[in-house]
Amino acid sequence: MATEDGSLGVKGMVTDLLERELMTGQHGAAALYACGPNPMLVQIAQVAEQFDRPCQVLLESRMACGVGACLGCTVKYREAREAGPSLTNSDPDSRVAEEGDEKENREGPIPMISETPPFRYARVCKEGPVFDARKIFWD
Repeated sequence: MATEDGSLGVKGMVTDLLERELMTGQHGAAALYACGPNPMLVQIAQVAEQFDRPCQVLLESRMACGVGACLGCTVKYREAREAGPSLTNSDPDSRVAEEGDEKENREGPIPMISETPPFRYARVCKEGPVFDARKIFWD
C-alpha cells in the first residue's frame, strides 16, 4: 500500500513501490493487475514491460451508450497479425501486368495489397474493461 502523503503505507507513488518490490526478486512470476487513472496505468504497463511481467489493466472510459454502438469508449489496441499474403512481391514476372505496364520498367518491390494498420479500436464497454497492457497504444 502506498499513499502520496504517507498517511497510510509507504509514502510515495504506487508505481515506485511496485518497481522496488519487483527489483527484490521475491515475487516469482507474479502477474500485475491494475486499475486507476490512465497516467498511473501507463507507468505500471512500463514497469511490467521492464520486468517482463504479464499485466492486465482495467480501463475507465466515458460510456455514452454502454452497448458499443456509439464507439465513444474506444481504445487503440494492437492486433495480432495472422500469417497471410505478403504485402509486396519482388518477382515482377509473378504479377499480372497492368495497362501500360512494360516488363523492363518494373524494378524493386511491387505493392500487392495495401497494408492494414497494426491496431484496431477496441470498445471498453464491450471488449473490456480489462485489457492486456502490452497491447494498448498509450499515446
